[in-house]
Amino acid sequence: MLSDIGRWANENQGILAIVVPVVILFLGWLTGLFRFLFNKFYRRELPQSIYAKGNFQSEGHLIIGNNNTVVLNAIESDQKKQVDEMESRLTQVLEAMEKKKNFDQVQNSTIRIKVDMEQYRQAMAILSAGPSSENKTRLRTFYYSTTDKLTQLQIILTLAGWFMPPEDNVEDLIALCDEGISLANEIDAKKEKAALLAYKGDFLSQQFADLDFETASRNMIANQLGVSLTTKEEYEETVKKLNNLYELSGKCFKEAEKLAKEANSYKALGFVYRQIGVAAGHRFIHLNAFGVEMAESEKQLSKRAFRLSKNIYASANDELEVAYTYYNFANQLRNFGEKEEAANLLKEVKSIASKHSEEALIQSTNALPDRIKTGDIPNYFSH
Repeated sequence: MLSDIGRWANENQGILAIVVPVVILFLGWLTGLFRFLFNKFYRRELPQSIYAKGNFQSEGHLIIGNNNTVVLNAIESDQKKQVDEMESRLTQVLEAMEKKKNFDQVQNSTIRIKVDMEQYRQAMAILSAGPSSENKTRLRTFYYSTTDKLTQLQIILTLAGWFMPPEDNVEDLIALCDEGISLANEIDAKKEKAALLAYKGDFLSQQFADLDFETASRNMIANQLGVSLTTKEEYEETVKKLNNLYELSGKCFKEAEKLAKEANSYKALGFVYRQIGVAAGHRFIHLNAFGVEMAESEKQLSKRAFRLSKNIYASANDELEVAYTYYNFANQLRNFGEKEEAANLLKEVKSIASKHSEEALIQSTNALPDRIKTGDIPNYFSH
């Protein structure tokens, strides 16, 4: 029978040349239709992204502003182990940092390079105008043309902080973070490198969620059609990629913590744990949409990471950064179904932001309560 089919195919190549592309296009259209319907009827109340807000200032001039789902093996994640360890040793870690600060008043990540102040001022003029599609384009254009390394690093940190899906491409941001990490290595900017690694850890989590969703969608379509759209080799390769993304995200956060400690920076260490909370929240949204049990552990991990970030900033008496961590925590709590708790936390945020005249945070805090009530996806950029 197979030989008959092969003979027919050889004799009717013209027909096949027309039919095969049509079938492929139809399957592609079917996949797109399924994704649209799934998003519309099953994910409509679940925001696909969480937007982090907060500032990170360096010693230099930088500002950082179930069956259908492929699930990792049920092993303890590196990020959970990291949070466990920090929770158990937080007092000792902070005491050690304070002793080091008293022993050596000059932090070892201070940037000492020549800066082209004219180029830097031009970049800062764009940055100070605030996040928008136009300003992101202007910053990227300036990044491509400037030769000043500190200005380049500033632009990368800003673009990472201004990330807004689906307008921005996660793969592009990961590549940009890698470029920034190389620059930070060149000028020994440890705190800035820690921040970029933390951003990258979250972007990798989003990549993980995107790939897992595509895989689940394909499997659900295959179940409906009764045919397999994925070979065994393709399936194994996808699982390998998912595991790699998850593990690489954990490694980024671990290295970021190590650098923050080496730089003896409360600011960097608190920022790392804030981003761990954001990344875990991204994974919760994705896994919860499919009813995956692992979502609950990601929710708890997110809460613990935010509390660690708050405790680190509070130990350094950095009230404003505590407020930014509260803001991010409130943004997560609304996705966890704790809307009242989120609203109450925002009152504290607004009080601190008003005290420090932090206008950007005040505006965001004013906008978020209505969105908590309505469930609308917030339309603002991260800093």
